[in-house]
Amino acid sequence: PRRVFCSGSKQVKLHGLTFREIFGGDWLLSRNEPLVDGVPHYEKMMVADHSFAHLYRVRNTLGGGRRWVISPSVGADAAAGICFAGSRDNCQKTDVLPTQIKDWVLFNGEQWTGDKGFTFNTSTMDMNFGEVRPHFNKMPQRPPDSEVSEEEWERRVKLEDFNAFGSDKPSESSAEAAAQRGITIGFILDFTERYMCHEFPTWQVVRDIIKPLTALTRCRYSELADVAAYVGPADSFVAHCWSAKWGTLVAAITDGSANPERRVWLDVFACRQWPGATADHISQQVVKYCYSFFIVCEAVGLQNLLTNEQRFARRADLLDAKVRRKIAFMRAWCLDEAVAALEEEGKVIVMKCGVMKDGKFTNDLKEAEA
Repeated sequence: PRRVFCSGSKQVKLHGLTFREIFGGDWLLSRNEPLVDGVPHYEKMMVADHSFAHLYRVRNTLGGGRRWVISPSVGADAAAGICFAGSRDNCQKTDVLPTQIKDWVLFNGEQWTGDKGFTFNTSTMDMNFGEVRPHFNKMPQRPPDSEVSEEEWERRVKLEDFNAFGSDKPSESSAEAAAQRGITIGFILDFTERYMCHEFPTWQVVRDIIKPLTALTRCRYSELADVAAYVGPADSFVAHCWSAKWGTLVAAITDGSANPERRVWLDVFACRQWPGATADHISQQVVKYCYSFFIVCEAVGLQNLLTNEQRFARRADLLDAKVRRKIAFMRAWCLDEAVAALEEEGKVIVMKCGVMKDGKFTNDLKEAEA
């Protein structure tokens, strides 16, 4: 399977977090090295420092048998050094999946402890093809330092922006800095594949992936150390709705022969997704720093939801609120950004209206006309 699900452990802790918080959730088959010792090798990003933990089978250099281990790196030498967990006994050569191991021992930094509750199972996303489960909500939604109140975190965020831009309010300085947080199309594709979030609405990508990964410092996603290499001046600004599918947005950005090195500006990556981030409310000002402007609208079947007469009469009030929230031209933020683009002389403006189908963007001209 491409992924396996770890139940974690509530009892055993490492660096103040339970094994469930650190290792619980879905593990993905490694893209760079899918096989180790001839069997699947899985990876998972750890919340504490955004490094990857590896789950693989290794030959025991002392006894000649094999064990499944969780380690910060791959190989027999790595397994002989630091391991977070391992199968208690040598496994059989036929134990080709971690789901076959029922007895694990966990290392808390000082001693090994057995825990029958720590298991790997087939992920529900593989068991039920197409089912999407917010598996990243297993990650901590707050920094481990629970002594810091939300009010204190908000004060820290505002102070950090004040020191950086001279104000904790929207300003030209914060807009100019934000325009430098474009992220490559290639990275966005890898991000979407790694977290398998094609079917998520964008708000869920923020809630279940971006916020947990930035919770320790409340930084912007583009400021994470392992993302920095893909960040730079934005070439294109992308307006979109958070209630629409993330996969539709990504498919629209990559439609055709898009250059994977081209950087696009997306608020979810460029703006801080935490309270106190008032200085990041500058999307309209960022538009002028970008060569082109994209507005992406997911097709919702307007021609079937409203009659011709109702559409010409602009009876948007007849649409369900959930539908309206997916239409970019009915969202105030998107309209303000579009107006900012129209006011820029020579700005290249592109509208993408359609759906994601088989991983690719399919234009819907009738929807665009509607």
